[in-house]
Amino acid sequence: MHSLRYRNIHTQHHQKQQIKSHPLEDNLHVASYKESMSRTANQAMILTSAFKAKGPGGLSASAETLDDLHGMTLSSVVSLSVQPRTLIQFNLQVPSSTSAKLHDLRWFAIHLLPPVKGSVELVKTFSKGSKYLSKNHHADNKNSDFGKLSTKPFIDLKPEQFIFSSQVYSTKNILVSSPYYSISDERRNTTSMELSKEKLDIPLLSSAERILICSKDRVFKVDDHELWIGEVRDILIHTDFHQNTKSGGLLFFNRSFHKLGACLSDTE
Repeated sequence: MHSLRYRNIHTQHHQKQQIKSHPLEDNLHVASYKESMSRTANQAMILTSAFKAKGPGGLSASAETLDDLHGMTLSSVVSLSVQPRTLIQFNLQVPSSTSAKLHDLRWFAIHLLPPVKGSVELVKTFSKGSKYLSKNHHADNKNSDFGKLSTKPFIDLKPEQFIFSSQVYSTKNILVSSPYYSISDERRNTTSMELSKEKLDIPLLSSAERILICSKDRVFKVDDHELWIGEVRDILIHTDFHQNTKSGGLLFFNRSFHKLGACLSDTE
């Protein structure tokens, strides 16, 4: 039984090369795959990546340009582990300017969104960059210029639609109050100190139910995608969405957005 697992790698490679398929069959297979996956609903979430603060107290008070702020829409975020560490998993298509920022600075935020019209608009805004890259860029192009290809989602947002992690974790009086709080003082303080030590700030959307503040654990390259594992370092809770208010999040199904329906009864 175990012999199949340890077959000679050269034999496997040779056999793999012998398998050829017709282009029409490939197209039909891809179309069938897409149709099959469109039958499942996925959570639409938004990732925002950290950036280097350009002044004391974080970038929130000294940003020179919104071009430094990157983020993208994800539909692949899942819980990977609870113990001994809280880990999440997601994938993203490369090349990506957001991926480059994640590799460089390691810290990011995952936004769990309520199923409302405003969330749909945000998700569409943060999905423009990946669509643009996928149409105009190739993974095997070594002369890639992410800056010219990537969109700037934060430019399209109003000032009240986002804040910064430095504002959430600040102990000083600030002009913009934060709608978020952390239930763990220890994790709040540790996360705040690590971000401050590395002189990092993270843009945070103002209307998320929960924000997972994460750091990079490891990354795997698979074809034209990266599989990311992140450790959840702190969880920010919105004051409008307490423990007893659960919406089910924003769902993406069959190329449109939905909200969770009624609970199915096992007695029917």
